[in-house]
Amino acid sequence: MVRGTAPSKERTPTCANCGAVAAYAARFCTRCGSAMLAPRSPRRGGKWLIPVGALAATAIIVVVAILAFGGGSDQAAAPAFDEAAVRQETRELLDRMVLALTNGDREAFLSGLDSSLQAQVSANLDISGPRAAQLASALQAAKPLDVYPGFAYFEVSAGDRTYLIYVLKEGGEWKLGGL
Repeated sequence: MVRGTAPSKERTPTCANCGAVAAYAARFCTRCGSAMLAPRSPRRGGKWLIPVGALAATAIIVVVAILAFGGGSDQAAAPAFDEAAVRQETRELLDRMVLALTNGDREAFLSGLDSSLQAQVSANLDISGPRAAQLASALQAAKPLDVYPGFAYFEVSAGDRTYLIYVLKEGGEWKLGGL
């Protein structure tokens, strides 16, 4: 320290590993090669000072993020969903399936099934017997339960049993996915 000057309020950087005094902006200790810790920000009254520019920039980033990723209304955040249209479209599919069963049109019935169900039933599907008529009746009386974008649940009754079936959108078309 030079005589007549006040001691510096800034802390002199020292190596955390060996204690050697280092140059202010040094990244590594010249004695042992350890990485130097970043010099500390000046303090006033025991509290760290935050530059006003950094605080303003952070506030701007937060506001932009909120506006861009969900700070708007709920309508803007979620895509539009027309429940009535989904109910109508899925009902139309079930009506086509009933018509295919009633007319004995195996190909039309299979085309209304999703690809997974098609693969399971196509080899042994018989739509000419009394079970096909019972299925047609059940599909015709199906009651919609829950409707979502691209998916709907229906309750069907066959005899004394009640079943849950679903209709889903596959490749842009509604398909029966569960029997």
